Amino acid sequence: MKVDDSQLTWRKSSVTGQTGQCVEVAVSDIVHVRDSKDPQGDVLVFPRGGWALFLASVKGEGRTLPGSGRAVRAAVD
Repeated sequence: MKVDDSQLTWRKSSVTGQTGQCVEVAVSDIVHVRDSKDPQGDVLVFPRGGWALFLASVKGEGRTLPGSGRAVRAAVD
């Protein structure tokens, strides 16, 4: 998705290595995510709640999906 990011403040991942393989995130009413190596490329957008669930699953924290009663947990290698 192409986004007019002129009004967004992008933050780079704190775990960026020497290879520069990381993502940047900008938060407004939605969360914008892009590849730091291609800032003019496509942007993924998430509702804030969806982003929070994604982060919790990546961190290995169990969270419940709203309205489902099911815990969300992702395996990360």
